Amino acid sequence: FDYSYAGMELYLVNGKINTGANALRLTSAGNNITGASQNSYVNGGVQRIYASGTSTCAFPVGNANYYSPVSVTLNGVATTAQIFARNFDGDHPDINTSPLLQNKTVNTYWAFDDNSSVYTSADVTYNWQAAQVDAGANTANFNVAQYYSDASTWSILSSSNPLPTSITASGITSFTDMSYAVGELDPPGALNDYRTVNSGSWQNI
Repeated sequence: FDYSYAGMELYLVNGKINTGANALRLTSAGNNITGASQNSYVNGGVQRIYASGTSTCAFPVGNANYYSPVSVTLNGVATTAQIFARNFDGDHPDINTSPLLQNKTVNTYWAFDDNSSVYTSADVTYNWQAAQVDAGANTANFNVAQYYSDASTWSILSSSNPLPTSITASGITSFTDMSYAVGELDPPGALNDYRTVNSGSWQNI
């Protein structure tokens, strides 16, 4: 079963809310969550309700080991909207097919859904802990990659303000069956870049 909360404010003080495969579902757009930290967060999924217009909600999610919350702004909500977010430990299971360098990423990823809600666009700030970043990765070069599970395809989002433990992506138009990973881009042509030479043979540059 899911955990539903209809009160106006949920205070997180100490310890984790472990939802397993279920979720903590806040049932009103007026609900607030305060007090989230590395010591107190939701280890599992969180669903928030958005009113019409533009507004921002915090999702105090993490996994068994780390607090890795997200903040989601929905722009142009038609009536109301439902956004679900969950965080997972470790690299995305399909990271090897992504445009990111596998050894220069944040070792966590986020999954979302929006229950077919209607809105113009979304902006998301992803947060993580410094210990989750691969050694040698330059966080100033991080980007956000979006994975659409229905088609097994990746795309790079418009990202801004890359900091040591956060980054913001904008222009998201759907969360349906989407998940997100953060890391450095694999430089185009770094692998399997073949060019002709005057002799007519091929060289691997």
